[in-house]
Amino acid sequence: MMMITNLIGKPDSALIDQIEDNDNRTFMRQLPSNRGKDFNELFRGANDHAIDLIKRMLTFDPARRITIDQALAHPYMERLHFEDDEPTGDAVCDFDFDFELFSLKIPEYKELIFEEIKLYHEPEAIEEYERLKVSHPTGHLYTRYPKERLRTMYKQDPSILAIYQAKAAGASTTTTTATETTTPAAAATAATK
Repeated sequence: MMMITNLIGKPDSALIDQIEDNDNRTFMRQLPSNRGKDFNELFRGANDHAIDLIKRMLTFDPARRITIDQALAHPYMERLHFEDDEPTGDAVCDFDFDFELFSLKIPEYKELIFEEIKLYHEPEAIEEYERLKVSHPTGHLYTRYPKERLRTMYKQDPSILAIYQAKAAGASTTTTTATETTTPAAAATAATK
């Protein structure tokens, strides 16, 4: 984080106050004040539009950060931007990112990466992936890791804790209300919006 704040500066206190996790918020507050580098000086001689695009992309505040569509329409991208040759796809589902809910150790990350690699080489791995995706559409790692392994910011989330309570009770792996089905990844995604 020091490298990032040395480059783009420390976010202002209003933005830091929006950080949900108390430990992360405290950490950010304790960072030394820093205005960041002058990109015009850092990238001296670079195209002005390129510097502007980099500044807009490297912004802490997601509300101020340039979107993908805005970046593609930026003057620096003018000669590269060709809508007819820029296909878009479906958004990646929560199932593939539920690892973000957990505080994992290096060997566990290695195991998950190995499982991902097997998807490109073993038909059985693809079958298992598809089976899990159908039975747990927004993630299955809560069946592998206990709730104590959740990242701090998710440990108090009632919808995520309900998943573990249902698991402990031997109930369904999802909690259904009249209007929604909630799993850990879906709840976390909703909490960050």
